[in-house]
Amino acid sequence: MPAAVTRQAYAKLNLALSVGPPIAEGLPGAGLHPIASWMVPIALTDAVTVEPRADGSGIELHRSWADEAPLPRPMRWGDEQDLAVRALRRLGAAAGRELGARVVVEKRIPFGGGLGGGSSDAAVCLLAANAAFGLGRSVADLAELGAMLGSDVPFFLDEPLLDRDGPPRAALVTGTGDRVERIETRPAPLLLILPPFGCATAEVFDAFAPPARRASPGHHRTRRTPRPSRSRTAAGSAAAAPAGSRSARPDRPCP
Repeated sequence: MPAAVTRQAYAKLNLALSVGPPIAEGLPGAGLHPIASWMVPIALTDAVTVEPRADGSGIELHRSWADEAPLPRPMRWGDEQDLAVRALRRLGAAAGRELGARVVVEKRIPFGGGLGGGSSDAAVCLLAANAAFGLGRSVADLAELGAMLGSDVPFFLDEPLLDRDGPPRAALVTGTGDRVERIETRPAPLLLILPPFGCATAEVFDAFAPPARRASPGHHRTRRTPRPSRSRTAAGSAAAAPAGSRSARPDRPCP
């Protein structure tokens, strides 16, 4: 039986983020927001283990918070909604066979804070399962599958990680998250502040586009993908104000 494979799923920060209005109906990616973001990994990780099952059938998910997790909160979504499980099912469908496995996710990355924990878990599950089952899929293949799960997933699928553990390289991410340009960065200290509540990505992105701005298809055909501002002297995000408006109530945690 193939051996279990464990990978670290790194959190990320958006050092800069621009978000466009949703793509109009009838165009590729309809309903999604084009983005331009400078993403970097940080040293906060979940651990994901994929262990092939002896009988080769079924996915068994075990999910828990690590003792040292900085902000554990109840994980109320079901197993079939978990991005790691969804990633494994998509990979099995692409491989043309069931990938029966025990999936163990030990979480440290808080959810609902834009740190990409769920997307990173999905990406690492794809990498771990690819190795555990000997599928031989390329990073490009895995990124294509990952993009169906979330716009952050391709960022976490970096070429050097196909056969080793480690963080993805920093990148400029554009389009709907599907265009990833790796860039060189220098390590730097940071202070990560974790409020005791979260904010759902869909709600934040919806705040960018009131009904009056949901323009005709022609408008979106001529609109270019936004670019991160080069005039900023410090990290910044276009999501700050919308996120603030959606997370002003600490008694209203988002899943």
